[in-house]
Amino acid sequence: MVIRPCSRNTMIKNKSDLTMRVDVIVHPGNFLSKASVPEIPAGEHRYICYADFGIETNVNRNVEVLAYCDGAKEKDKKPIPTSEIRDNQGIELTYMNGKVDYHRVKGNMIEMNGVIILMKHAARKIRSILWKMEDHKELRSAVLENNRGLLQPDGKNKIAHGDGLGTLEPSTRAGPVG
Repeated sequence: MVIRPCSRNTMIKNKSDLTMRVDVIVHPGNFLSKASVPEIPAGEHRYICYADFGIETNVNRNVEVLAYCDGAKEKDKKPIPTSEIRDNQGIELTYMNGKVDYHRVKGNMIEMNGVIILMKHAARKIRSILWKMEDHKELRSAVLENNRGLLQPDGKNKIAHGDGLGTLEPSTRAGPVG
């Protein structure tokens, strides 16, 4: 499932060691909805959108959300109320004693908005690309040293960056560490 920019999206996180699946079954007809999450590997997460259930347009159709491990029988599938997906920022899936269970993660409604989620993903990707570039290797090591207290306290440290030797002023050039 992809993130819908103009809707509330709920993160489904797999906190177990097994691969989980989340199926959205539409009744009558018992057919699989496009909102189903095909698989969530152990320790990873996927997003599901309440608007994809089609409840608003098909009021008379019942929707059932089932969480289960690969190879589970029908009786071992754990139902998750659609209201839990609509009202919570996240759902954590766990597997204990042969049964799947879920836990609600309350959160800020703004953080559930698809646009905010997409902007966070883009910012993380841009930040990781920038800090992996060759030009930032020496600056990154200087920032790490500064965090350990090894740079001079007056801020006039000579560090090679970009096209030559320059002065690092921690308040203007230091970026995120990592």
